[in-house]
Amino acid sequence: RAGPSVPAPVQTKKCRGPAVVSSFNAYLSKLDQCSEREFIEQDGELNVVETFKIRGSQSNLSRNRKEIDDYEERLLAEEIPADHAGPQLAWPPTEESLGTLLEHLKCNCRTTLHRSYVAKALVGARELYSKGSSSLLEIEVDSGNHQKLIVVGDLHGQINDLLWILHIHGLPNPAGAQYLFNGDFVDRGEYGMEVLTLLCTMKCLWPNSVHLNRGNHETLNANIAYGFAPECIHKYSNEMMQICQWLFEALPLVHIVTSKEASAWATQAGYPTVKIMVVHGGLPRRDKVTLEDISEIFRFQDIPTRPKTEEAELLFDLLWADPLETRGRE
Repeated sequence: RAGPSVPAPVQTKKCRGPAVVSSFNAYLSKLDQCSEREFIEQDGELNVVETFKIRGSQSNLSRNRKEIDDYEERLLAEEIPADHAGPQLAWPPTEESLGTLLEHLKCNCRTTLHRSYVAKALVGARELYSKGSSSLLEIEVDSGNHQKLIVVGDLHGQINDLLWILHIHGLPNPAGAQYLFNGDFVDRGEYGMEVLTLLCTMKCLWPNSVHLNRGNHETLNANIAYGFAPECIHKYSNEMMQICQWLFEALPLVHIVTSKEASAWATQAGYPTVKIMVVHGGLPRRDKVTLEDISEIFRFQDIPTRPKTEEAELLFDLLWADPLETRGRE
């Protein structure tokens, strides 16, 4: 059965998004001139981020586990009120409710989705990924009736870009396309919450056709510096920001893509089995790292900016290995 169609997104004027928390203003204006690599390498700037993080733990970003758990439980039990300005969306999601969500995001994106629906989408996706301990997952391109795999790079809060991709290539479909979204869903753009909610909704509706990798912007430090934390707090609450972080920490780091058809051809031709590694950052700096090493990384943590152990260094490299003009590993 054909699912809902994706309307072409409306072209909207770019803007800087919701007003950021006032204490970040001076720092963010300076950071606009700073590359991501400079962000990582500047000790002084990172100390500023850590200072905001510590202050946030007391005021802006609540870190009390029981408080967040209670908030999450209330949201999961809450119904969308009849007078809510946004769409009335069912949970668990259906193809019909997804169509309603897509139409809202195309036509009325500035009206915030209800917090209950957002929490259900985030928690639903988190629970799917929390079931397994491995930080490396496999995708078979031609599993079931799937015809192809579409890998999508950084979305960075650009909801129109995501809607356009779905409009051109079609929605995920067990008899059609699988999607692998390769990290950096949020920051920079003004609709990070909407991008994240749509991805999680599709993951919950089609768990075997939608796959998510963690990127280097699925972490608290980057979210504070590059805009997602202020966006989330402005639209929802400090507690919702922590729910987002728990989702990020549950996401796998790497997907290995295989194909039954390609592997059969390779075996017949005497070649090794065909596998493709998809990771947001790049290869680790040290030798002899195996896929098993990657699968055993403890991922339920913030991404370390100065890794002190081999495992932390591996986690950092997989998500942060940016290209440089100088020669790297060969």
